[in-house]
Amino acid sequence: MGFIESTKRIDSVIKYQKPKKEIITIGKVITVDGDMILEEHSPTELYPVYIVDEYPEFKETTSKLSKEENKKQFQSQLNQFVKNNFKKTVVDSLELIVKQKIYVDFEITNTGNIIIKRTRAYYPELEKEAERVLKKLPKLMPARKDGKAVSVSYILPIIFNIEE
Repeated sequence: MGFIESTKRIDSVIKYQKPKKEIITIGKVITVDGDMILEEHSPTELYPVYIVDEYPEFKETTSKLSKEENKKQFQSQLNQFVKNNFKKTVVDSLELIVKQKIYVDFEITNTGNIIIKRTRAYYPELEKEAERVLKKLPKLMPARKDGKAVSVSYILPIIFNIEE
């Protein structure tokens, strides 16, 4: 009986209060009152590329693609651009003997411009070359979320397989 009496005491102290919840989204906290959520996308808010409705696009991209097709086409075009513009002489001058990876963290703004945030590679020469190539990218059509142009972050791995 002692256990049940304690439970009754605790229940009599608790008062019902309509719960307010906080939902954490990318870069902000939203207060939820009941079932209503009010959220507005800031045009300067930065989203990870994988949560947008439409990936960024090159100007010559085929329209009316599914999200998955749009993603594949963007990645393919971006990879082809890097492959066509990366100077192989930079790689050759380093006399590399193992596979090399370069990671470029950049933003595609809601206006389609590129902002390079960080580049990582073992050799600084490879970082500089990767930045040079990405600065040559044409203005893109921005990603879209809920029908609005938004800025997205993107990390591009560039991998060199060294063949003898």
